[in-house]
Amino acid sequence: MRPLIKLILFWLGMNLIAGLLTGLFFAPFKNHANWEEHAVFLGNILLGAGLLYFASFELNLTPANLLQVFYSGTNKAIRTSLKYFFAYIGLFLLIVLVLLGIFLTLDYLVNVPGGHAQFLHAKDVLRHKALSTAAGGSTVFFILSSCLLAPIIEEIFYRRLLFTELRKRYILSVSIISSSIFFAFFHSNILISFIAGAYLAYTYEKEKDLVANTLLHAQINIFSILLMTAMQKLQPFLPQ
Repeated sequence: MRPLIKLILFWLGMNLIAGLLTGLFFAPFKNHANWEEHAVFLGNILLGAGLLYFASFELNLTPANLLQVFYSGTNKAIRTSLKYFFAYIGLFLLIVLVLLGIFLTLDYLVNVPGGHAQFLHAKDVLRHKALSTAAGGSTVFFILSSCLLAPIIEEIFYRRLLFTELRKRYILSVSIISSSIFFAFFHSNILISFIAGAYLAYTYEKEKDLVANTLLHAQINIFSILLMTAMQKLQPFLPQ
């Protein structure tokens, strides 16, 4: 089997298995308080375990080797990640201003219920808002999943495995776009996830530093959480 097809089938299969096992485990609690973040955390644990098992054969990336990778050159990785993180914020703000201008223009020309305030009801924002009424520990599991497990798991698969394999066959632009589309497919906000995935693929191409990319990914997710918190605080002051 071709390595690229093998990677895609593995990821699809692992997401399916992790989702089914998590669903079976939390099925008895479905009529109780919101356990979504606990389920996401368990799903990430299962997904990460399967990925490490797979990577141990494909890359000789055992847990011990992975820890060695993450602890070697940490200072350089921190500096590198911060450099690209501040550049990401600038890019993000530019894109937001452009999109906001487009949405406000369309809102002015076409009367859409909710108008430009609809972004406050995006799935990611609603999930973040639901933490206040979710089961105990949801905020902790949300932060652990978003800022620790997801960056490690996704950088190993999407950048170290998938993007690297694509680069063996295709030019840079095709590799970035292809890996970013696949990355966005597994996230709720497709547009933002595609942009973030493309940026992370670009930084990995430039630096070839898994640790720096993982730290950058975590910083981007922290920034997103802070942004969603700010959006909720500002919601009462925005026109409806």
